[in-house]
Amino acid sequence: MQLSLPHHRWLVVDDNPEVLNITALFLRSVPDVEVTAFSRPEDVIQACLTDPTSFELLVTDFDMPGMDGIELACHLAASAPRLRVLLMTGSHLNEFQLLRPEVHLVLSKPFTREMLLAGAAALVGLHDFPERPIDDGRSFARAE
Repeated sequence: MQLSLPHHRWLVVDDNPEVLNITALFLRSVPDVEVTAFSRPEDVIQACLTDPTSFELLVTDFDMPGMDGIELACHLAASAPRLRVLLMTGSHLNEFQLLRPEVHLVLSKPFTREMLLAGAAALVGLHDFPERPIDDGRSFARAE
């Protein structure tokens, strides 16, 4: 039996464990996607430095301790240039923040599963993908 490897590798980071878990769960409902979840931006940087071309999407919270999502996107822009960034925020962002070229899409909280998946799919060029049920029993292997 031959194992099928995921065609897409996505990262998600949020310092709020509940938001991190539900966001990762939503993203994992997309077939052929491997989602790696982190609670600290510094861990995302390390993952991208280890293999800068392996990830195609970063879904990041804006407001996190130590480094916000825009700073994270800016930090990764040079080392992982193909990485697309979806910024989730419950904060009001100014024009300068909204127009950063390192951030490709801003999603305001609260958002629905459909909004998140549509944004993620648009950023990586996925169209008409069948979704897996969100209760498929996959575990939350959170890298920390």
